[in-house]
Amino acid sequence: MDRSPQPREQRKAQTRERLLSAARKVFVEKGFASASVKDIVEAAGYTRGAFYSTFGTGNKSDLLLELLRRDHERTVTYVAFQHHGQRADIESLIAAYCCRLIRSSDGFSLWVDAMLHAARESRFRYYFNALRLDKLERIGTFIDALSKQADRPLCEAAERVAIVVLGMCEGLQLCSLSDPHIATDEIACMAITRYLSRMLLQRS
Repeated sequence: MDRSPQPREQRKAQTRERLLSAARKVFVEKGFASASVKDIVEAAGYTRGAFYSTFGTGNKSDLLLELLRRDHERTVTYVAFQHHGQRADIESLIAAYCCRLIRSSDGFSLWVDAMLHAARESRFRYYFNALRLDKLERIGTFIDALSKQADRPLCEAAERVAIVVLGMCEGLQLCSLSDPHIATDEIACMAITRYLSRMLLQRS
């Protein structure tokens, strides 16, 4: 039995992706607060009818949440360890992970807008905080796994270290939004790598 999507389903999926792509572009360029549904549909080449047909009674907050979910999945992934490595291997893993946290999110301004929006809108805040909690749990899982691999107990709970790591990432990324020359990716990766190395390997 042929289970391939019907043309109507394909068109609906394509419309959804084009609207989300347009929303991302509009949010980054204009800022979430200044962007409107009209801006999004015009950028995508559709009408308001197409927007509401695709997202029902949803509004631009729903699009922002979907974009954040996608960005979150690209940025933070579970890292599984198959064996115990040498100290140098662990430091390389730390550096690679920190650089991925910093460099893989090309839409950090979306997260800044989302933080501000979450502070003012309770419904949005509920779903946004769930995303952040998942991000913290995944970072904590990575830190805990590295601690076990290094056979070194953490001097702080993995959950607390994860909060500091995420705060450092976001703070340095925020600085780079206004002046990329001050907080470069290289500086950010170095700072976070050194912090994690000290927590995991007790290196001064």
